[in-house]
Amino acid sequence: MEDRSIQNAVSALSFSLLERFVSGLRVDTPMPICRAVTQRLYDVAWFDNHVPMEQRISALELLETVKGIVETGWKDIPRAIAAYRGANAAIEDGATRMGVGSLAWLIKENRIESTDELIQFIALPEHAPLLDDFYETVDSELAVALKAAVALRVR
Repeated sequence: MEDRSIQNAVSALSFSLLERFVSGLRVDTPMPICRAVTQRLYDVAWFDNHVPMEQRISALELLETVKGIVETGWKDIPRAIAAYRGANAAIEDGATRMGVGSLAWLIKENRIESTDELIQFIALPEHAPLLDDFYETVDSELAVALKAAVALRVR
């Protein structure tokens, strides 16, 4: 099974199936499976919308389990461990711009769909500290237009 196929299969797992899947992982689990499971757990913990807090917490706990399995099972291949850690660091870095509590995440969580709703929502005073990270997540032309619209709205 190719890496993309593995990723697609794991990303489709419900949380309860993912929990069962993780319980069956062993130290000799192939790296593509470990990476896919790790990504799915990060998604549940930090990126997916409309996820109960207890599932987010469980996902973080399971993530530590998977990381431990990878560190143990791949300890003799430092290059693989370094690549795995690097990928995890990139995901964690992206969480500040796209993850739980970010403006991009809040827009999806609150089902903001129209341009008018979007401008009204991002112009709220409580969202001001989140705007710079949000503007990094959209096309540069859109960011310029949104900045102008927000500036007009808050005058």
